[in-house]
Amino acid sequence: MTEDEARRPSGGRLPSRPSQHLPPSPTRVAFSLFEGDLVNRIFSSFGIHGRRAVDLIARILILISVTWGVLAVLAVFVSKVAHGPAGENFFLDFAAYLQLLIGLPLFVIAERVIGEHTREAAGYFLAAGVIPPEELPTIEATNRKVEQLRKWIVPDLVCLALAVVLAVVTILPKEESSVCISWHTTPREAGASLATAKDHLRAECEEKRTQAEKDREAGKKLKGPERELQEAAQELKSAAGELRASVRDGKRSEGKPADEQGKAKGAHPEVTKKLNFAGWWTMLVTLPILNYWWLRWIWKIALWSWFLYRMSRVPLILVPTHPDATGGIGFVSDVQTKFGLAILAFGISNIASTVGYELSIEHAPWSLHTVWAPLVFFVIGAPLVFTLPLFMFTKQLYRVKKRAREELYERMGDRARIFEDRWRKVEPSVSFNAELLQWHQLRTLYEHVEKMRIVPFDLRSFAELLVQTLGALVPLLGYLNLPEPVLNVLEHGTKMLH
Repeated sequence: MTEDEARRPSGGRLPSRPSQHLPPSPTRVAFSLFEGDLVNRIFSSFGIHGRRAVDLIARILILISVTWGVLAVLAVFVSKVAHGPAGENFFLDFAAYLQLLIGLPLFVIAERVIGEHTREAAGYFLAAGVIPPEELPTIEATNRKVEQLRKWIVPDLVCLALAVVLAVVTILPKEESSVCISWHTTPREAGASLATAKDHLRAECEEKRTQAEKDREAGKKLKGPERELQEAAQELKSAAGELRASVRDGKRSEGKPADEQGKAKGAHPEVTKKLNFAGWWTMLVTLPILNYWWLRWIWKIALWSWFLYRMSRVPLILVPTHPDATGGIGFVSDVQTKFGLAILAFGISNIASTVGYELSIEHAPWSLHTVWAPLVFFVIGAPLVFTLPLFMFTKQLYRVKKRAREELYERMGDRARIFEDRWRKVEPSVSFNAELLQWHQLRTLYEHVEKMRIVPFDLRSFAELLVQTLGALVPLLGYLNLPEPVLNVLEHGTKMLH
């Protein structure tokens, strides 16, 4: 029996532990989000199937070697970017560590964890008895469709193409427009050494940062129209100064040979930057791999959401008195919280790394929209992405709860009147314990139905997702202008929540 067959669920009882295998499935096709897709086929061709911990470690080591490992070798021996200040030194790059040594391995671990739990959750729909027997062909058709979609190579090729495009548009424009040096590029200056070219760029970069800081400080003191007038006046002043300088330089250079005119303008040498080997590897290999991994996760999340939609369209057998207070599908809430690991990986590799790079290397202020906007959208959007699909079950849960309340009111009304009549007429010497116990049982049943959730999600699950989301931003705490004791308390509190 293969592992897939061993994990197939059936209409038996729920396992007492997640590690226990479910009984054989009444459907012939088992559910899986990852089995047999492009990535797993490639790793399987090397004998790394991902079923054991050693396979998981092997996958992580291969990805780290191809991305961060190769870059480290190029930085030391080829591009010579293993020394210098932050920004010019690969080994001082805040983003590279978060993306390649933490974020990418987390994506691999998340695939193992979420793959297991989504497979089990798909089986629980059958094991919990919420699927009518006549709907088994529908479930099998859904599982077969998921199998076709996950093995379809087109989505992976689209993700690869988008990953390369995103890498190119991330690296090239930034390196051409940025004045400051980065380890991706090597500066060039005609007739000058590499050290001289770097010194010129460093001076220009520092000048630009100083001017930007002055402009921000001046902008904070003005509001509305005053700020716009000052910006316009500053632009006119700069344009006038450039015009006067050009006229003055033109008069001085009249009658001078062309080489002397070039020397007069040599006070600000033109320095160009070209991608080095480390930069090319980042743009064509490292960043595309990282981008492909999170784009692939978007496809897997969409596939899982489509599966939940198909389940929500089946007339489920929901029990309002079920102990999970969700009619018997509370396991859906549990599996959604496991996607918090994917949120953590995405937040560390895409949000914390990008914002951290702007704060640490480019010295961007928190007030800049490219800094705070990604954080706000991530903190709000990430938990919602995995909460909103659960509302697809709300219609059926609401109907079941409403019908149960109507039946309870009808039956409990009769029981309550009988209980009231007995209570008023009972003699002091007669035992009333049996009727009182029945009354307490009815009250407990009523309270349980009243507490039934019409969305298979609870505050605990949402809190877990939120903790994973905020946990991805922990690396940015060091860039907050907070007192040291406050930072220590926040870090300690985050660890306790985890």
